[in-house]
Amino acid sequence: TTYGSKRTVEAFSPDLANLRTGMSLQEALSEVKEVQILESDKFYYHSLFQDILSSLENVVQVVEDAGLGIAYLDVDGLDHIYGDDNSICTLLKSVISEEWNAKIGFGNSKFLSYLAANIGFQMKTSFVPEDLLERASTDVLPIKRSTIDQLHEFDLHTLRDVSRVPLGPMQAQFGKEGKLIWELSHGIDRRRLTPRNINDEITEFLEFSEPVILVQNMLMGVELLVEKLLMRSDRRGRGASTIIISGQSDRGSLWERRFTFKAPVCDKNRIICRLKVGLQKMHMPGPISEIAVTLKNLTSVFGNQISLFRHSRNSERLSEAVKQLEVLLDKPIPIFYIREVEPWSRIPERRYALVRFGT
Repeated sequence: TTYGSKRTVEAFSPDLANLRTGMSLQEALSEVKEVQILESDKFYYHSLFQDILSSLENVVQVVEDAGLGIAYLDVDGLDHIYGDDNSICTLLKSVISEEWNAKIGFGNSKFLSYLAANIGFQMKTSFVPEDLLERASTDVLPIKRSTIDQLHEFDLHTLRDVSRVPLGPMQAQFGKEGKLIWELSHGIDRRRLTPRNINDEITEFLEFSEPVILVQNMLMGVELLVEKLLMRSDRRGRGASTIIISGQSDRGSLWERRFTFKAPVCDKNRIICRLKVGLQKMHMPGPISEIAVTLKNLTSVFGNQISLFRHSRNSERLSEAVKQLEVLLDKPIPIFYIREVEPWSRIPERRYALVRFGT
């Protein structure tokens, strides 16, 4: 994967023991020779993973999307329907295609079930086997890659190493993340399952036949995707409060732009106008091979009654324009108007006042 100008390792074959996820490609090539490099396609991976999650939701009521390739399921009560853990495991694997070689683990917390899936140990108990934590590397911790690298620099290579460090020094060095690391190394995980919002967002993808280098050409693709999204049956009657434009260059570099609206919108012209203003100022990171448009935070849209009088309609349009500017700039807009305060006063300065528009 490419982040900016830095190309990093996203995954590698198990027989390449000297590599690790997150290391730079240049460093990886110095460790191993004669390897085949495959560029990652995050858009395609995300689409496939969302299909898997949707299939799992046909079996399990609560499914949490914990990032690409990781999902947590609430299987409480399924043993009364399908039998023991082995039967549940067989059921879940039948939902997922065999080519994915899914790893499934059971535990009384998210972290323990994740560990169980990675080492092939199934459990449903509040007791944490010592050998489970002893064998687990700090690489499995759900924290930033930079923090994991720091742990290795401190010779904290396993969870057992981390558990020997008092809580105070861990918090002093890593803050809130340090407390989470310390608790997980002791088998304590207070994080709750967060069900994914199925209908909260919808996404459409577009792959260009040839990489585009002009913003105008990319805008044509964005407009096409917006039209497709607004025509989808699962969008009708709802508007988006947030629109995310993401793209991928021909070298795999990823970028993203987020647009927030004051109120949910479903009008094509308003959406396109706002996106064009924001994207025309964007510096292209390189030739774009693929783009995606996501309508996020979908909620019901209520109609607005338009005034019969032209002066009132102009005021409404001006108010809407000011709101859009405030959202775009993320700060109050210094636009004022003159309001009568004490027209009877003998002092001219007291008769009128400058009032911020919208107050």
